[in-house]
Amino acid sequence: MATSRQILLSPTSLQGSANGVGVGTTFEAGYRFAIGHDVTLKPFVGMTWQGFRRDAYSESQLPIGLVYAAQTYDKLTSTVGAAVSARLRTTDGTTLAPELKLGWGQDLRDTTLVSEAALLDNAFLVNAAQPGRDAALVSAKLSGWRSETFRMFAAYSGEYRSNATSHQVSAGARVNW
Repeated sequence: MATSRQILLSPTSLQGSANGVGVGTTFEAGYRFAIGHDVTLKPFVGMTWQGFRRDAYSESQLPIGLVYAAQTYDKLTSTVGAAVSARLRTTDGTTLAPELKLGWGQDLRDTTLVSEAALLDNAFLVNAAQPGRDAALVSAKLSGWRSETFRMFAAYSGEYRSNATSHQVSAGARVNW
């Protein structure tokens, strides 16, 4: 992250940069029930942990520049929901597998909402916007293949909270040999 800003108290711009790293893991368990010919319903539960570390940050014009100490953030989210999927075969031998997944997520622990900063050697807390602890989770995916050695997919995932929304679109291919 790099920043540059101009303020009235300094003839030059204030600049700063910081690095960070994030890791996460997700566990999800469910069971598929056949509800029709090539149609399945999968109720599921899951848990996601995300950890972020932001290195220290200070702007170039001390003491009037902002300073942030290095900080570690954790987020733990539980999920529950259901997915419906099908397998459709076209006349040319292509298999299409649409999937719709709906769920509810709740943040059990979220330390990403408060940062400690300092200005003119006076420390203060910066509170981020409150996105909401609960989230409606929606995803749709379409996979297609003619043989088990090559598959293609496209997917959308959305997270809808009371004060925040996020969207993700992905596409790719899978090759087996």
